[in-house]
Amino acid sequence: MAADPHVVIGTEEADEAVILEGTAEEIKDRSVWKQLVEIYNRKYGGDVGPLLESSGGCVFRVTPQIAFGQDEHAENFTDAVTRWQF
Repeated sequence: MAADPHVVIGTEEADEAVILEGTAEEIKDRSVWKQLVEIYNRKYGGDVGPLLESSGGCVFRVTPQIAFGQDEHAENFTDAVTRWQF
């Protein structure tokens, strides 16, 4: 990613997909990690801190450029697809 920081990220669920295109940068500042842990733990419970620490420093921030959302369960396909540009 050092040579080309452009990334595409998608959800596991293809029938309710969210796809994000953007650029990634590594977060090396541990104080930012602590903020991430606090936000994540407050929202989802548990403690994500050990997971971040065990990642060996591979924590990234993605600045979005385009996002897509799709719900295959919608009755009308044209109502089920959304695109956002940042």
